[in-house]
Amino acid sequence: MALFGGMIGALYVLYVLTDVGVSPLLLGLLTAVGGAGAIGGAILSSHVSKYADFPVIVFACILIGAFGILLIATVSGSYALMFAALFIQQLVGDTAMTVMSIQMITKQQAQTPNELLGRVSSIFIVLPSTSNVVGLLIGGAFAAIIGLRETLTIASLGFILLAVFVYIFMVRKT
Repeated sequence: MALFGGMIGALYVLYVLTDVGVSPLLLGLLTAVGGAGAIGGAILSSHVSKYADFPVIVFACILIGAFGILLIATVSGSYALMFAALFIQQLVGDTAMTVMSIQMITKQQAQTPNELLGRVSSIFIVLPSTSNVVGLLIGGAFAAIIGLRETLTIASLGFILLAVFVYIFMVRKT
């Protein structure tokens, strides 16, 4: 997941500033909207877990995030429409990613014996961080060859593929 997130992270600011034409001030506003979405996700996370099982939450959150990125990569038209797509993606996508992150960390900590918690937690920090860096490199390389929009589309399709795997191997088993 961090691989595709890294691809997006390498390109988001450049895409928003150059392809969409958002000013640096409005980019800051969009980023703040994402922060508000993350706070909302932190608040929603405990409520969501009362109504859905862990695999369903992960599946839904990945899909929401994927379709948010696909939305901003494929929407075209007026500046207002494109800005609205970015706004929605930041708010809803960051909410979903925060809900998923909290659910995953909670599950990891609940299933790990106390004496191994530090080591297991460090693995869940190092591996995603490493794949994020690889994603940054891949995203930059792809964008240089095929373009920003196209690379964002590929990254969103990677998230959709990940959601399919989560569905096949986790959701169907519950």
